[in-house]
Amino acid sequence: MVRGLVIAGLAAAALFVAAPAAHAEPLISVTCSPGGCAGWHTGPVTIDWTVSATSITGCEDTTLTGDTAGSPQGCIASDVDGTVSRQINVRIDKTAPFVTGATPARAADGDGWYRQAIGVSFAGGDNTSGIAACSDTSYAGPDGAGVQVTGTCRDNAGNVSPSAAFTLNYDATAPTVTAGQAERRPDKRDWYTAPVAFAFQGADALSGLATCDPVTYGGPDGAGAQVVGTCRDRAGNVGARGFPIAYDASAPALGGVRVIPGDRRVRLRFRRPADAKRMSIVRSPGLRRKARSGMRLRSTRGFSDSRVRNGRRYRYRITVVDAVGNRGSHTVGATPGIRLLRPSARAQVRRPPTLTWTTVRRARYYNVQLFRGGRKVMSAWPTGARLRLHRTWRYRGRKHLTPGTYRWYVWPGRGLRRAHRYGRLVGARTFVVRG
Repeated sequence: MVRGLVIAGLAAAALFVAAPAAHAEPLISVTCSPGGCAGWHTGPVTIDWTVSATSITGCEDTTLTGDTAGSPQGCIASDVDGTVSRQINVRIDKTAPFVTGATPARAADGDGWYRQAIGVSFAGGDNTSGIAACSDTSYAGPDGAGVQVTGTCRDNAGNVSPSAAFTLNYDATAPTVTAGQAERRPDKRDWYTAPVAFAFQGADALSGLATCDPVTYGGPDGAGAQVVGTCRDRAGNVGARGFPIAYDASAPALGGVRVIPGDRRVRLRFRRPADAKRMSIVRSPGLRRKARSGMRLRSTRGFSDSRVRNGRRYRYRITVVDAVGNRGSHTVGATPGIRLLRPSARAQVRRPPTLTWTTVRRARYYNVQLFRGGRKVMSAWPTGARLRLHRTWRYRGRKHLTPGTYRWYVWPGRGLRRAHRYGRLVGARTFVVRG
């Protein structure tokens, strides 16, 4: 509504003396509905001017209905006290924006398929107020081919676009390993004793099977061992499955092998492995001038060979075979003869040593004599081919093993000790006790 006020002098007013009028500039006010004149509108806008003046320009009440990035509306009011103007700019956007496209946060994980959560960003356009924001979302399942991820855009006026879809393939489920096949039959009964290759088969219900990797199994040993096969689908998911295998590629280990040369005799000591099925010994040189001979083994703990000559070198190869055919062997050498063994000549020791020597055939005992500085300080008669010394002992008074050089001798005893029958000297050697 536009109001103009004009005051004119009238003749009838002659009876009164008018007071001088107060001076004020013209007044202009405007309302826009709905929502005021500022900002964006999403529908028609009605403009209502209120003016107090004698002369006005513009100032027309109106309703704007079309989209506009800015429609200027003005009003000028004048009277004797001056001129006032007011201008507004009305913006209308009734049209929703549109989605122009969607972009995934990364490329597909495998062959056009995603197997992990994927973010999707939407983009759009608007012809009037412009885009304010578009959806930024993610997808993490369920699995599916041609899954649609939807998003919208919003313009600055608040209009929201219709939903748009981004299509993707999603498979986060591993394939199944269905079968495993060895390249050959077991080597011995149900056991494999050497590395064996396996091929595997699989299946995948969604993205499809890509490959199953071959595996060569080479251990660890065990009756309940497992060879693990893996298959990969097109999305890159990996499935695994174990298949039982009985595997033993380890030769039985002969323990505690010790060779004891003696007078026209060689003794072997060893521990038979728990998994040994059979054992054998081959000696070289062999019997009756043969290059090698198999020797009869009567014990699982040792072997004694009396068909040897003193001073000749012999080699013994001990072979152990387990139940599935694995073979382990150990070779030792020995030169039979009469001699001292330990400690070595001029050995330096800090603790009392154990004196050892070769066994002598038909020796009932041995006489060991120990000298220091040309003086006998010990005489002992052990029944075996060894004597452990101590820090102190008694021989013509209490004796002590003090720092210095000692020399020891060994003789084999025949018959009873009181007969004093001794064989040829086994040997003499010195050792040094350090302080």
